[in-house]
Amino acid sequence: MPLKNKVSFIKTIRLWGILFLLFLAIVLIAADASRSYRDGTVLAEQMRADYFEQQRQRINFEVEHVVDLINFETEHIFQLEQDRIKKRVYEAYAIAENIYQQYQATRNSKEISKTIVEAIRPIRFDQGRGYYFIDGLDGTSYLFSDLPGHEGTNMLDVQDSRGQYVTRDMIDIVTRSGEGFYRYHWTKPNHVEGDFLKLSFLKHFEPLDWFIGTGIYLDAMEASMQKIISQHIENHRFGINRLGYVFILDLLDIQGGDKFALMYANPNRPDLIGKYISDELQDAKGKMFRKEFLQGLREHGECYVDYWYKKFDQPDPSPKTSFFKLTEDGRFIVAAGVYLDDVEEKILTMQSELDDEIKLNILFFVLAVATTILGFVLLLNWLSRKMKNDFQLFADFFKRAAHSSVLIDREQIKFVELDQMAKSANQMLDDKDIAEKALLDEREQLLVTLHSIVDGVITTDTEGRIELINRVAESLTGWSQDIAVGKLLAEVFCLKSETQSATPFSVPDQRALLVAKDGSEYPISTGSAPLRGAEGTIRGQVIVFRDETERLQIEEELLKAKKLESVGVLAGGIAHDFNNILAGLFGNIELAQRKIPEDHAAFSYLQVAHQALERATNLTKQLLTFAKGGEPLMEAVSAGQVIDTEVQFNLSGSSVKAEIDLPDDLWPVKADKGQFGQVFANLTINAKHAMPLGGTLYVTAENICLNPAVST
Repeated sequence: MPLKNKVSFIKTIRLWGILFLLFLAIVLIAADASRSYRDGTVLAEQMRADYFEQQRQRINFEVEHVVDLINFETEHIFQLEQDRIKKRVYEAYAIAENIYQQYQATRNSKEISKTIVEAIRPIRFDQGRGYYFIDGLDGTSYLFSDLPGHEGTNMLDVQDSRGQYVTRDMIDIVTRSGEGFYRYHWTKPNHVEGDFLKLSFLKHFEPLDWFIGTGIYLDAMEASMQKIISQHIENHRFGINRLGYVFILDLLDIQGGDKFALMYANPNRPDLIGKYISDELQDAKGKMFRKEFLQGLREHGECYVDYWYKKFDQPDPSPKTSFFKLTEDGRFIVAAGVYLDDVEEKILTMQSELDDEIKLNILFFVLAVATTILGFVLLLNWLSRKMKNDFQLFADFFKRAAHSSVLIDREQIKFVELDQMAKSANQMLDDKDIAEKALLDEREQLLVTLHSIVDGVITTDTEGRIELINRVAESLTGWSQDIAVGKLLAEVFCLKSETQSATPFSVPDQRALLVAKDGSEYPISTGSAPLRGAEGTIRGQVIVFRDETERLQIEEELLKAKKLESVGVLAGGIAHDFNNILAGLFGNIELAQRKIPEDHAAFSYLQVAHQALERATNLTKQLLTFAKGGEPLMEAVSAGQVIDTEVQFNLSGSSVKAEIDLPDDLWPVKADKGQFGQVFANLTINAKHAMPLGGTLYVTAENICLNPAVST
């Protein structure tokens, strides 16, 4: 009967059951997928909002921290400099007061004035930039070290480059308060042009109706502060991979313009430091973001600005938010920014996990439906068990199924239930074909495994012709798989050995040199085993070999180490023998020193010889150090004694004189005495060579505690 005329109650039940399960599965999968995608979208937006807020808080914190640092350093450094110049003036005042008291009874005021001026005039500090000045309350200059030509002139009408009457203002300060600080612009020693902002401290000297003063150029203080702040922001990067950083602008005009600021500090673009910044710059979307943050600073003193900007290592622009803040004095703009697209990677990962979850749910429902359908099929088979007709078709089918892919002719089956079985049987045959294909895939996987191992592998047949060669073997022999297959083993696997070599059919276990196709040679170790079939018969051979180059190099390095150890033993023996000789010389020199008085002409030569022997003893110690493996002979060493001895010894007989200033409480050091002395010997010799016509070598030392937390 034709297939379309076959009607079955079981078929109807099966069909509607499958359709219901499929419909239910589709509804549940759609509902779950919709809910998951909706939740994922909400979560992504929440992640973006949270990340945006977190990053804003982070850059706000970093900027506030740097602003606090700038305010602190400005006040701290300024206070230190004020204290320093005040102390300098008090020192000069003490000199003047001492001279005045000493001579007031024996000299007139003019003579005392000249003595005080000449005593203070040569004093310099701050690398020659610092000096003293003395003016009378009538405006007369008595000491002007920077411009001595003005001494004796009246300075009341002298103005700085900003129009300040400098001397008048100073007189007003000391008249009202006796002492005080004053800012103005003035010339700097050794600078022909330009003037520099200067801070001076003045103190009234009543006995002569003077005021004494000195000052500091604030550009030096500014450079110190800029160095501290630049180092801080370089060392305090933040964010993912420490890519976040703070940068600082030196504000010139908050209204904007082509030169509204100078780049003060920027760890990511040090090439811009000291260059002018324009507010005309646009971001990747055409936004004038610098004008925007200048407006925010004018109105609120701080602001956030969102814009698009290129990352340092990427060609395309990314969304970015930055926080800008003015310092208290309005001089600096401190800013930091963060790219907002970094969170997108996390969102993509979350969405990928969501997709995997949805796919897993779909697979679960599919498996559930498939299981139910299988139950229906088993039930139908049970109902059809008693049907005898046409079973021979199935028997014939199963007999030939192992060796044939001929399907059951379903048109010859009369009953629907048996037709279903025929359909399943045909499907089984298709599965068999799929399984056979899977076996082929498994063989391919085995080949991939062989290609992945670190040893070279070659398989041959019983005639010695290559069947397989993995990638390591390809690399070492120079033969590719496509070319090598079918060739005799000896043609591809060429060995150099004093004992045996590869034959067309086998390779003995040995160490030999493998000669590659291009003539390169590799030391290898080989091993081989027969390949047996399912019945145990030999069907070929597998050869495994390994490149021994690295192992041989390690053995060679070990041999070098042993040789070096032997040299160390020899050096130790020489040092001990040389020490024995030195012991005799030491004894005789010491006996000779005891036999003659210290004022004897030969006594100093014996001392020099004794010092030379001590240096020779240090040489033997260095040889012993080498013999023990290079470890220094650490001991407590008097640093002052070693420095004095080495400098005096190495300058003896030369035209260079030494002035050594070592404190009595100079700490000892833990060091190898010979090596420690050698350092100062080399420094002294270098200094002597640098002064062939003679001179003076100044040597000073002091105790410095590198870690204040450690008690000394």
